[in-house]
Amino acid sequence: MAQKRQARKQSASEKKARLQQALREGQRIVIDLDFADKMTPTEIKSLCQQLLYCYSANTRAQNPAQLIFTSLQGAMSEQLRKQASGLDNWVVTTHAEPYLTAFQDKLPDLVYLTADSPHELTSLDPSKAYIIGGIVDRNRHKNICYNKAVGQGISTARLPIQDYLQMSSSPVITVNQVFTILVNFLDHKDWGTAFETTIPQRKQIDASNNGKSDQKIEVHIDDTEKESEHIEKKRKLESSSDACT
Repeated sequence: MAQKRQARKQSASEKKARLQQALREGQRIVIDLDFADKMTPTEIKSLCQQLLYCYSANTRAQNPAQLIFTSLQGAMSEQLRKQASGLDNWVVTTHAEPYLTAFQDKLPDLVYLTADSPHELTSLDPSKAYIIGGIVDRNRHKNICYNKAVGQGISTARLPIQDYLQMSSSPVITVNQVFTILVNFLDHKDWGTAFETTIPQRKQIDASNNGKSDQKIEVHIDDTEKESEHIEKKRKLESSSDACT
């Protein structure tokens, strides 16, 4: 029993050390929380839960990202604090102001990730800060992140979803899934593995590949709820075994 406690303590210490190092020099991933006025209270609550999943995914990563929240204020800040009682102990960077202010001297570093971008992301540039739009709106606001970025003169890119996923609907995935895909890419340096280990999937055979197995992932939007439940169970188990958060 004592050995297990010591092992858990060591694991928690190592996780925290990785997060602190990432805070200094890790790949910057920004979650833009400037959409509270576009969401219902239920959607804000859902987004805050996804932020918890993001942080949990980052703590598990071997190469965690420098996780940055911008526009964390008002209703968004209040709700997140209700759902994440240990927020002040999270190893993250938070800004009440929007990213244009937080990065006012580094605007060329910013790349807004949006499925509407004509530019496909091929890799992650350590010198860039990748922005994920923090919004849950059931696709009511079409092109909102892309139009925002273009209007601000911010570069855009889209994940290479079509190369790895066969979507049953429009290619919309949750905030925490986008973040986890990026973190998994940092760990594995391979988009196929990053998608496969993140998204609920069904392997298919690509007949055009000479009968060889080409791992495509078919995503059903309903599966995101199951995936979230699975992550939450893992998060609770981990939080009970270490005090990293």
